[in-house]
Amino acid sequence: MESDLRKKLERGIERFLRKSSLKYSIDKDGDYHLILGFEEFPAQVRVFILREGLQGEILSIIARYEGIERPIGEQEALSLANRWNQEHRWPRVYWKEGYFYADFHLDVECGISQKLLELTLHRLLMGIVRFLLYLVKGEDLLSQELRKWLLGYYPRLN
Repeated sequence: MESDLRKKLERGIERFLRKSSLKYSIDKDGDYHLILGFEEFPAQVRVFILREGLQGEILSIIARYEGIERPIGEQEALSLANRWNQEHRWPRVYWKEGYFYADFHLDVECGISQKLLELTLHRLLMGIVRFLLYLVKGEDLLSQELRKWLLGYYPRLN
């Protein structure tokens, strides 16, 4: 029997994804898949939003960066990930088997409001895309598209 927490988290995630107009798919296990990127360059991020744990009480976001044009050696990759992790709380970034990954895990066993869930997902997706720009452009910056999405989601910042 599926837990109430798992169902509530599922409804909350879907509400956020629909509200933010992101294209996504859901696999047979109920995991959400998104592909994020920009037209300006071929690199992209494959994002998975999962509900893990016995009752679906762990919200996990895992991202894999693909299509980075410039060759990255092991030492440079580790250095980039380390520098990012020193300067940013989330998402945590690491290098594994030739790819960068980002992840974040949150125990919501005691519950989570829709507002907090949406803010958490939004900020994590922002961080995931910012790391993509960091890899491609070599600096931490916000693109115009990303800035527009941020201001659209937080109209009080306009």
